[in-house]
Amino acid sequence: MSLVPISSQSSSPVAVRLEKLQVLHQLLIHGNPDKDVFKAFASLKKIDQAAICQKISIQAATPSKEKRKKQMISIVKGQIETFSQMEYDKSFSSQLLDSRLLSSATLPMKIWVGAWPRPIPRLEGMPEPYKGNRDQLISIISQTVEKTSSEWDYNGLPPYLETIRQMEHGKSFTDTYLESSHDEAPATTCVGASRILLKQLKKRHGVEGMLAGMRRHGQRRPFCHAAVIVQCQDGYVLIDPNHASHKRISSIGFNQTIRPNAYTSIAASLPGADIPIQLTYNDEEVLTYYTHLANIDDLVLKNYMMEIVMNPPSPGQYPAFAAAAYHHQPGEKNTMKCILISPLGSKLIFKDLTVLEGPRRTMEISFQEAALTDKLSSTLKHFYSTQPTFRIEQEKLYQQLLKFIQKVAIINQTFYGIEE
Repeated sequence: MSLVPISSQSSSPVAVRLEKLQVLHQLLIHGNPDKDVFKAFASLKKIDQAAICQKISIQAATPSKEKRKKQMISIVKGQIETFSQMEYDKSFSSQLLDSRLLSSATLPMKIWVGAWPRPIPRLEGMPEPYKGNRDQLISIISQTVEKTSSEWDYNGLPPYLETIRQMEHGKSFTDTYLESSHDEAPATTCVGASRILLKQLKKRHGVEGMLAGMRRHGQRRPFCHAAVIVQCQDGYVLIDPNHASHKRISSIGFNQTIRPNAYTSIAASLPGADIPIQLTYNDEEVLTYYTHLANIDDLVLKNYMMEIVMNPPSPGQYPAFAAAAYHHQPGEKNTMKCILISPLGSKLIFKDLTVLEGPRRTMEISFQEAALTDKLSSTLKHFYSTQPTFRIEQEKLYQQLLKFIQKVAIINQTFYGIEE
């Protein structure tokens, strides 16, 4: 990440902390006397001193003063990048929100341009790194990752239902805060899937992983995906729950770059970095993984909610998103089922791709029919009676769909600006 120069005239608390970190970094890389380095370190805020010490303490013991110095340079540089990004985000967001063009910007636009919600740095320390190397870790967790990943279906409803719950208790949308339930399986988003994996790795193997939020680097874009990263003694292991089985686990050594295929490269930072991994596609699009943020769940889920309610299933149709979906295993064909929900279209769309043709391949139910008749219940029952079927309990999914339909006015007002 390129550093953003901060003027000494800036008076924000973050800018002051950043300037002191930059001084320390310069002293370290230019080999200034230890007394100057110690003086610069002492000038840092206690929270920044503690963060540096904590990251040094969790890394492997270093046999020489030179290696320890390199370690500290890397850690300080990571903190500088974090604060530089925060200052840039703050400046950009302020300009955006003060602009006449966006003075009345909708929430979707503010989220799409990365102006809201704001990333919040985590204050507590990061998890202990795995005591072994990457190969050892992968050998003990691979079966757990595959078994856990095979036990869930996709469900897009929980974030909306939690938002509705909070708004019914008097919060505005901008005051809501989303956290993915650790017990979300077998119905999950990428955040929920990552949280489940973190829980299983700790429960079954005592492995402490980190939730990572991903955003496109160099653009004012929101956090759009979540995954799991585990720091080992020789590098990082990235576990992406959305990837196919053979691509789900990636292993990258510290300060190295690998190319799993002709159009993708994965680069890893040094130990303890706030931004441990970057992916580059076609030598152009760079995706950056952050682990030092306290509100990754909220950042990713807010973007997810805003994006999918705007995507039409086909050109010219009302936007609709997948309320639930059964995804086929790699190598299988025609084994996917999904339930789309269209708030503006006031309908549910059931798609059974195991049926080659006929009325059972695509069925629609209006919200009115779902609320006033047993058509939703009977259609769900049929969906569950044919293989493959959803893993989420039928009654649970039915209640979630019904709740969403009953409160769709809140969704339409919040996401589309439409008053009932």
